Amino acid sequence: MARDCALNFISDLALPHQTEMLDLDYFAIDRRRFLTQIAGIAAGAALTVACNNDEAPKEQFTLSAKPKSVPMTYTAGSHAEVAGGMNFQTYVPASALTRSVVPIMIVLHGANKGVDSLMSLHRASADAAGVIVVAPISADFTWDAIHTRFGVDVSGIDSVLKFLFDRIPTDWSKVVLSGFSDGATYAIGLGRANGNLFSKIVSYSPGFILDCPPVGRPPIVISHGTADGVLPYSYTQGTIVPTLIAAGYPVDFQSFDGNHQVNVPTMQAEMTKLGA
Repeated sequence: MARDCALNFISDLALPHQTEMLDLDYFAIDRRRFLTQIAGIAAGAALTVACNNDEAPKEQFTLSAKPKSVPMTYTAGSHAEVAGGMNFQTYVPASALTRSVVPIMIVLHGANKGVDSLMSLHRASADAAGVIVVAPISADFTWDAIHTRFGVDVSGIDSVLKFLFDRIPTDWSKVVLSGFSDGATYAIGLGRANGNLFSKIVSYSPGFILDCPPVGRPPIVISHGTADGVLPYSYTQGTIVPTLIAAGYPVDFQSFDGNHQVNVPTMQAEMTKLGA
């Protein structure tokens, strides 16, 4: 649609790729507020032409990977891996190796690709709950649909999941998609488009709702700090949560006193539930 192309074009101008090395908090506020407020503005003629270009790549939403019963071939510890051109990190606690059905928490990073800090944050809970934690790494500075459209990162995540499902015995009831910041926004979008694959979506401080064709109605947990200086708490509370509820999703919205961060008590609780 013309409006979608307008948003993509403006987003690219508002936050060029080079800013991943600059003050991300400053740029994140401007870009995301602009994206959420621009929805009612009509696209210009040039953007309409670009959007209707038959050569524009089509969006890819669907993940084809399917969990299955296979022998566990992982060893305990941290693994840096590549599948289908996508880099990702996997943490396998020793407590997961003896399980017949292994829980997997997929964690999507924010715009600064802070994978190491996310993995460290989850490690103790993974050990306690016997949950494997997997952190894919986006092809660009953030996830594709945040600044353009669903496509290359969906394909990459699909390859990562196929790689995992060939090596880890699990089923859909034990696969959860989570994310922080841009990753939280992306998790809500990709998770809704693949509600038959993920048993739950966990979103830490999202920014807006991405358009996607929904499949199923997986439960969604959203946590957001009331003092968030990057992605406004008020927008999550007043727009994201009510919109999802109106669309029929079971939403557990958890506010906390804090800034732009993963709420550790929520993360620990979700890891424990997944590992139960």
